[in-house]
Amino acid sequence: MCRGVFLALCLLRAPFLRAQAAAPEPPKPPAEKPPQQLTLGLDKQPKRFWLAAGEVALVEFLPWAYNRYVTDEGFARISWHTVSENWHTGFVYDRDDFNTNQFSHPYHGSLYFGAARSNGYNFWESGAFTLAGSLIWECCMENTAPSINDLINTTLGGMTRGEISYRLATMILDNTASGGERFWRELGAALVNPLGAFTRLVTGDTGRDFPNPEERFPSGFSISADLGYRNVSGTGVPR
Repeated sequence: MCRGVFLALCLLRAPFLRAQAAAPEPPKPPAEKPPQQLTLGLDKQPKRFWLAAGEVALVEFLPWAYNRYVTDEGFARISWHTVSENWHTGFVYDRDDFNTNQFSHPYHGSLYFGAARSNGYNFWESGAFTLAGSLIWECCMENTAPSINDLINTTLGGMTRGEISYRLATMILDNTASGGERFWRELGAALVNPLGAFTRLVTGDTGRDFPNPEERFPSGFSISADLGYRNVSGTGVPR
């Protein structure tokens, strides 16, 4: 009887074993992909404060040294006394010519901006560097009273021109290029964004092969232009 029971159990278990053997194996989890090298975006670069601050100081010193020792401009003869006097006098409105106020100052501001932007700071943070650079120049690098319109033109004009230069230089550059193409791209970007080129030279990015920023090319372009003419005439205002 025991044999019969054992044989019956074996016969009942046989279909279960065959079904279990025929069942497909559970799918294996996909193998983990090796970590890929992340591409840094325009606002995701490492921030290098001391290099950015050093470049701002350089942009302060070089124009002052040129004005003082090459062209021997009177306003470049500064001292601790002139700095103290400037702070005591406060901001005034100057009446410099159009090219100085609307070209030279914004261009100078774009150099401050480029120093910060090329060292990992975003647009608004770079604007703070531009404001600080302009304030230092107005109060300390000239012996004339600081100008409120120069401070505004240098800061806001520098931020606008600096961001355009930075993005245009980013499009010109190709971090994966080599040889003659790499040379001409680096040179072209240097003409557009001098402080960015200086930063790349110091950090070794000029000759290094690494991924381009994800936002290298914008999704669209917009170009606008203004043209005007001004004619001032008259015999003057009677007294």
